[in-house]
Amino acid sequence: MDRVVHIIDDEVEVRDSLAMLLKSMGMKSHGWCDGNSFLNRIDDVQPGCVLLDLHIPRLDGFEVQRRIEDRSKDFPVIMISGHADAAMAAEALRTGARDFLGKPFTRDDLVQSLSEAFDWMGSDERCCEIRRLAADKVAKLRPAETEMLRLLGEGRADKTISRLLELSHDDIDLCREIVLLRLEVNRMSSAIRMYFDAQQHLDD
Repeated sequence: MDRVVHIIDDEVEVRDSLAMLLKSMGMKSHGWCDGNSFLNRIDDVQPGCVLLDLHIPRLDGFEVQRRIEDRSKDFPVIMISGHADAAMAAEALRTGARDFLGKPFTRDDLVQSLSEAFDWMGSDERCCEIRRLAADKVAKLRPAETEMLRLLGEGRADKTISRLLELSHDDIDLCREIVLLRLEVNRMSSAIRMYFDAQQHLDD
């Protein structure tokens, strides 16, 4: 079955641009101008990943994400936004988004994010395996590295993290680089997502 991506964004130019990019990647897409339009048809459309803009009219991205998860597990969400801070990104990941991409994002970032999201659409056993693998990797982090991830997951600013961990800004930057290397990812949003997956594995 073809991989399908649902694009929920109120800007038609963004929907058209993403549709062209996805087509060049061999994926089908459907565009939606707001969350209600998609939610009203969610039982009729083909399951797939959802590129969901955070700042859309009527229902915002967080509410749309919550309602999608309440209705179906077949639509992993990748939140996108051109006007979001670290706290918003962390909130999206904490509440279930598989990734958060700031606009503009690169083709490579989108490819990686979609690949991970489609992987999540597998069986329940596959989702459990993803969480277990995340827990195994996070367990190898040093305490300060794990604590930094926890604070990032809470949406704390670098200045606050530096103060709480009693580390300089340079040390925090180095800690980020080490975390990415240890977890074998190239973006902090992926590292934070892995941290939340690991926590869910431990809670199960």
